[in-house]
Amino acid sequence: MKQELQNKLFEKYPKIFGQKDLPMTQTAMCWGISCGDGWYNIIDTLCGHLQYLVDNPHEEIEMYQRWIEDEEKKNEPRKEMNSGYIPSSQEKIEGYKDRIEEQKEKIIPQLEAVQVKEKYGSLRFYLSGYPMQPEIDAKVTAYINFAESMSYVTCEQCGMPGEQRGGHWVFTLCEACENARSEEWARRNAEARQLKLPFPETKNED
Repeated sequence: MKQELQNKLFEKYPKIFGQKDLPMTQTAMCWGISCGDGWYNIIDTLCGHLQYLVDNPHEEIEMYQRWIEDEEKKNEPRKEMNSGYIPSSQEKIEGYKDRIEEQKEKIIPQLEAVQVKEKYGSLRFYLSGYPMQPEIDAKVTAYINFAESMSYVTCEQCGMPGEQRGGHWVFTLCEACENARSEEWARRNAEARQLKLPFPETKNED
């Protein structure tokens, strides 16, 4: 992926790509994002969903805490009405505290990419810090699986609809990018043949 696009992802998701400057002895992210530009939107969308899982519980807790502070200042009693009642400030506070406890159970460590690359014509996105909660772990796995499945039908080079092509080396490309790749390979093969020098003839000594 072009450095410009990689930098956009690194700047937008600094926590997910926090290992990008670590040495190769600690992470494979030192090699950057090793796939074509066409998968930029897939990776961008995936990272957005992953970071939401990390950030949302904290944001929800902060929101309920603000509401608790507001209700403590109001300190309003319960208001009885013909069709029911409006809860008192204390009742609302107790409800918000319950919501905070629910959100605490959803808190997970920061997810960090350890390698992002192309393999066998599809995206591979490897993480460290998988959550222990089964429900959230299932969401993380589902997001990654969906992103990888989208890469099977998205041209790695330009992002247009594509399909898997090739034999020993598999690529996911649209028709136009496949034609360009084939032409480039043919040109390189022709140049390689021209550079080959004939072996000198060996003379037999009688």
